Amino acid sequence: MARAGAFACLDGNRQKLLRGIDELANYSAALHDERASPQHSLFGEGGEALPPPRLMPIDDWLPSERLREEHAAVGFYLSGHPLEEYMGALKRQKIVTFAEFMATKGRSGGAARIAGTLATLQIRKSAKGSRFAFIGFSDPTGGYEVMAFSDVLAEAGALLQPGRNLVLRVETDPGDDASRLMLRAVQPVEEVIADAAATGLTVYVEDAGAMPSIRTRLGQGARMARARRGEGPVHLIVAIPEAGQEVEIVLPGNYPVGPEIRGALKAVPGVAAVAEF
Repeated sequence: MARAGAFACLDGNRQKLLRGIDELANYSAALHDERASPQHSLFGEGGEALPPPRLMPIDDWLPSERLREEHAAVGFYLSGHPLEEYMGALKRQKIVTFAEFMATKGRSGGAARIAGTLATLQIRKSAKGSRFAFIGFSDPTGGYEVMAFSDVLAEAGALLQPGRNLVLRVETDPGDDASRLMLRAVQPVEEVIADAAATGLTVYVEDAGAMPSIRTRLGQGARMARARRGEGPVHLIVAIPEAGQEVEIVLPGNYPVGPEIRGALKAVPGVAAVAEF
């Protein structure tokens, strides 16, 4: 429940709550014991004398990690979709959503490249012994299923893993079943958008208290980066309310500026917006 965000009323930081389960459970047990005790506290009602639990301070999960935890906990995404931060770059690469494809040429037969997060994979064998699969995907517009034959399965290899973000080349056949999507090829989303990524980021900070978390997120992004491409400058526009002014800070060096780090920065409390340039 903590992984899915059920205790947001206690604290919006899900990772801190999850790591503090023992402390919270002990506090709850002590609170109930005190209220059930016939002896009243000198300080009033039961529980008022107990100090609140002290949870270990820790940064919350990155947005992509939060979504993975949600899916692992309840089987679907609650607070967003893993592809949302990629949609701008995907659109620049002419990748359409599942809903856009079906609204245009999907029903009448045609081909397109669409993006999806792999949810389910069911591999079967035909009467002749060849493999085929029904693969469930989702994007921000909804869920859908594609069918893949042995040649595509062999070529795709390890890419077909639950939770993986992929770009699919799909086709429909109006002479067969126009609602069935046939998978012809797959590519990792990161590979497809590599040449369409932002060249830099501008982070609008409305609370200077966000700066330590911004530094942590940028450091995490640098450690996660697999290659130098996809990096660029980061500018901070920091509001100074008491002076009615803004200060622009250009951070030294380059940082990853891809969709994951952009989403991570947007999720920092005190960050008003993150823009690409």
